[in-house]
Amino acid sequence: MAQKNQSLKAVKYTDLTKAMTRDLFRIFCVHADTDFFVEFIPHGQDEELDIQTIGKTQEDVIRFFLSSVYPPDLDMVRAALSKQNVLKTLCAEDSFSLNYRIVADEKPSYVRLKAARLRKDDPSLILFALSSSDAHMQQKARYESMAHKQLTFSAISEALASDYVCIFYVNTETNEFIEYSSNEQFKSLNLSPSGKDFFEKCRHDFSRIVLEEDRDVFLRAFEKTNLLKVLSSDCLFLLTFRVVLNETPIYVRVKITKINQLDDHHIVVGVSNIEASMQRIQKYEQMKEIANRDSLTGVGSKHAFMENEERINREIGLREASSFAVVLCDVNGLKNINDTFGHQAGDDYLRKSSQMICSVFSHSPVFRIGGDEFTVLLTEEDYKKRFELLQELHDLSASHIGTTEAVVAGGLAEYKPDRDHYLRDILDRADSTMYKEKMLLKNLGAATRESGMNKNFPDTEYIPIINIRRHILIADDQETNREILGMLLEDDYDILYAADGIETMNMLRKHKDEIALVLLDLYMPNMTGREVIRQMQVDDELMSIPVIMLTVDQDAELDSLRIGAIDFISKPYPDMEIVKARIAKCIELSENRYLIRHTQRDKLTGLLNFDYFIQYLERFDHLYKEKAFDAFVCDIQHFHAINEQFGRQFGDLVLRDIGSKIRKLARKTGGIGSRQGGDTFLLYCPHRNDYGQLISKFTADLFVDKENKDRIILRFGVFENADREQNIEKRFFCAKYAADQAANIPGAICGYY
Repeated sequence: MAQKNQSLKAVKYTDLTKAMTRDLFRIFCVHADTDFFVEFIPHGQDEELDIQTIGKTQEDVIRFFLSSVYPPDLDMVRAALSKQNVLKTLCAEDSFSLNYRIVADEKPSYVRLKAARLRKDDPSLILFALSSSDAHMQQKARYESMAHKQLTFSAISEALASDYVCIFYVNTETNEFIEYSSNEQFKSLNLSPSGKDFFEKCRHDFSRIVLEEDRDVFLRAFEKTNLLKVLSSDCLFLLTFRVVLNETPIYVRVKITKINQLDDHHIVVGVSNIEASMQRIQKYEQMKEIANRDSLTGVGSKHAFMENEERINREIGLREASSFAVVLCDVNGLKNINDTFGHQAGDDYLRKSSQMICSVFSHSPVFRIGGDEFTVLLTEEDYKKRFELLQELHDLSASHIGTTEAVVAGGLAEYKPDRDHYLRDILDRADSTMYKEKMLLKNLGAATRESGMNKNFPDTEYIPIINIRRHILIADDQETNREILGMLLEDDYDILYAADGIETMNMLRKHKDEIALVLLDLYMPNMTGREVIRQMQVDDELMSIPVIMLTVDQDAELDSLRIGAIDFISKPYPDMEIVKARIAKCIELSENRYLIRHTQRDKLTGLLNFDYFIQYLERFDHLYKEKAFDAFVCDIQHFHAINEQFGRQFGDLVLRDIGSKIRKLARKTGGIGSRQGGDTFLLYCPHRNDYGQLISKFTADLFVDKENKDRIILRFGVFENADREQNIEKRFFCAKYAADQAANIPGAICGYY
């Protein structure tokens, strides 16, 4: 022992430093003033230091360290090893160290870099030493992990224990029990804290507080033989039921388990109050039911359909989907009913349509996925009879044409495992067949009108020219000319007069809804006829009023037609019968044009109806085959709630304003706009890269006051460089999908597909 103590005393300081620095594998000594450096590498069994490199700049040293740094740590090491930072740190402290990772054998490994002044008498000499610290960092990580697990386990155990209102320790051999804890609420029930027969206590003592509807379940569960049988196989028993406390039923959960796996004679019974948890679950289920149910028709909502779509897509991807079909339904004439008879009549019509669809496909879930669109998922019994059911829907709709009953066009498509990758593929085929059915039902409606049958309900697809006396505005600075034309036309028309351009514009704005035609002198004081037409063409309310130009200038005919006149009458006037005939023909052409516009365009916003929009886009694709186009969608979030909260008049104002901005956007981008459904706006335009700026300008122009900006949330989506191989509806579905995804990202204004 003495000899060992003597050898311990003989240890030299150099031995100690060697032992403590054995893990060093690179050492640099740098002169801070000249940046000259020497590199040392431990060598040999005695770990003597060999001079490996002599260099001229400290930058070479730093470059060496950075060359092997693991990329995620690179910025940190670069900042720490800058000459300025090293000198600043060593002025305040004798040394500093840094742990980081290097790449060794193609994987990250921890090292420790230590910097210190070599000698106190020469502060310009700085030592950089690099050693391995991988084992140390791994040990530290294991310790932190164990500490975290221990902390987590303790926290979970404490949290679980805090839920229990009473805990019993039971000897199943003797049936004796002891209660270990009880809260004040349960103490008021005067239950025994201990006893000789736990199961008897449960059946006769506890059962009196169990809600009567749950009592039989409770008594069966706490029959000793049954309970021990369950514990012998599962080692854990759970039961949820309700007890009555202070005349109020609350949910409790009983958890029963063995003390340990080998102990067959002792169990622990814990009773926890889960009323708050059950209330949250019930509230969630109620909210889910509301979200999954369309409030107007009572069928499944779009949200519910999207959940089913995700499920079906998973099954298709895993090749687990059974045979099924999709029926896509579109309600004919809803928009015109809304415009003609009001939204309440439209809502009633939608409810009738929904009831008819549900009655036909009585064994299948029905979803409302748009303003006038429904989807049905056919499986099992309805799938087997799918063609008969689709025929039944057609026959019912055909019989309802011209009545107050619903007319619904339906298209069917079946799942084909060899070609369908998503539910959307099947929906696209169903949509194609549905569109053909829609056209067929419209043609049947036209045939019904011609035969004079079924006139119990006005057919909203047909709007006849109303036979009323029309107003004509005669604008001429010569009183004689005004009188001549007035006397000529007063038997057939109501006549209005204007003596100059300013008075003409005032009369147009005052009687814009009554004037069927303007007879306009080309040369008038204050404002010429040419200037009047130009102002009419930029006014949405006046641009559709037809104009016949009057002038003594025989060479002005072409110019008049170019600036927007529908016809030209020279002065002096030709045969009066010719003048009357030309006026009548111009009014007829204008009214026919109005009817075409009414059919093609949305009455509220002036944008193209969706059907005509699709036709125009097909022409675009044909004419500009090599040009890239984008599908752009603007959607009003929760528009139904806006109508309910602020009224339909405010909702219509919002729709008109957005429609006007979409028209301007279409003119600016060289595209075409449409309104689809109640609250969705579409734009198809040549590809561009500035949608962020366009949308910012769009919303700034739209929400001029903060109040409306807070009320309305818009979602935007763009399908850039739309795939021409997809049908047009699918392109806009992709844009709509992008808008829906952007709505889930805080702060996002636009989603891109």
